[in-house]
Amino acid sequence: MDNTEGVNPSDYAAMQEAVLQSLDFKNQNMVLLKRKGDFISKVFTLQNKNEQLLSLLVEWAQSEDIQSKQFAMYIFEKQTECHLSDEQLMTYKDSFYTIFEKSMQDQNVSVRVAALRATASFLLSIENKQILEQFKPLTQVLLDTTVDALKSDQFLGE
Repeated sequence: MDNTEGVNPSDYAAMQEAVLQSLDFKNQNMVLLKRKGDFISKVFTLQNKNEQLLSLLVEWAQSEDIQSKQFAMYIFEKQTECHLSDEQLMTYKDSFYTIFEKSMQDQNVSVRVAALRATASFLLSIENKQILEQFKPLTQVLLDTTVDALKSDQFLGE
């Protein structure tokens, strides 16, 4: 989706809806879900609808489904590449904190590793020191999750 010239904005909405409707956390593997996540992240960003996407991410992250949680963490990671504004960070910082903290303490190590990657990527993207300071209490959870991932032989690159 790098070449977006000539694409009608209504086409974005139709494609976005089609991909969202096609998500099947129970029957689709994580590789396919990640490709869909890349597309979803890009389309929401192109339409300046990051806040709508953030609402979906909160919903997916709070699901009981492991794939849904991993998917949410992957998209959080992708969204940090699009640099959320300071206003969006301030608006959603408490939700982000709660989601990251809860996800890094999930029973499933794959969810914890996905949350670790998303959290690290998210924190590295924050340029405002005041906002960053508010995430400092996550340091111990980040370290604990890293140790757990190493103990369980989970690869952070997967």
